[in-house]
Amino acid sequence: MLKHLGHILKTKGLFLAIRRLVDIFFRFAFGRRRFQKLLEEFNRVFVCNDLKGTFFVTSILLDRHKNLIECLAKQGHCLAVHGHFHLRMDRCTRGKQEELVKAGADAFRDFGLDSSGFRPPYLNYN
Repeated sequence: MLKHLGHILKTKGLFLAIRRLVDIFFRFAFGRRRFQKLLEEFNRVFVCNDLKGTFFVTSILLDRHKNLIECLAKQGHCLAVHGHFHLRMDRCTRGKQEELVKAGADAFRDFGLDSSGFRPPYLNYN
């Protein structure tokens, strides 16, 4: 946990790290079930309106919500790699960026999913 906190501070800076931790607290403080319900609601709207969505998925998210991500894939939604963690990649070294993209791509491959591409978190990459 401390290693992850240090990583957040290094890659986001103090202000964005505090903001991110508050976001994480409110998003996940009441359990992962809330997030899963949100994705299920998106999926319900898509199915009812015969729409396909694009979901950018981190390998952490894939690991936590395997069944739901698998369901989205089977329904024909577009899934793309979003790295390993959701962080500002432009604050990482090139080597670290490559490592995070590879970890995301490896998670997709290990899960048996095809990825339609890559989108860096916060649209930041260098």
